[in-house]
Amino acid sequence: MAVKPKTGAGVADATGDVATDYDVAVTTTSSKSMPAPRMGQLITVVAGPGRHVVNREFGGVYSETDAMPATVNPRILRLLDDEDLIRQADAQ
Repeated sequence: MAVKPKTGAGVADATGDVATDYDVAVTTTSSKSMPAPRMGQLITVVAGPGRHVVNREFGGVYSETDAMPATVNPRILRLLDDEDLIRQADAQ
């Protein structure tokens, strides 16, 4: 049994135009090149753009510009995964 190819408006160009209709910017964060943090490890983080994240460990909120320490726990791992927090290179 032969299968008739799909025809009609937009079928042929639907897959070709999807990527070109939008200006997609690829961003990379510094946390991608660092090893995954371990539970209990002290890391340095900033808040993601437009995010208001409460610092339950030291009080206040995480800044988008000033790096602050954070001890890795399940909440911090989730915030990193959701990009609410962004890991910075640890000071040596």
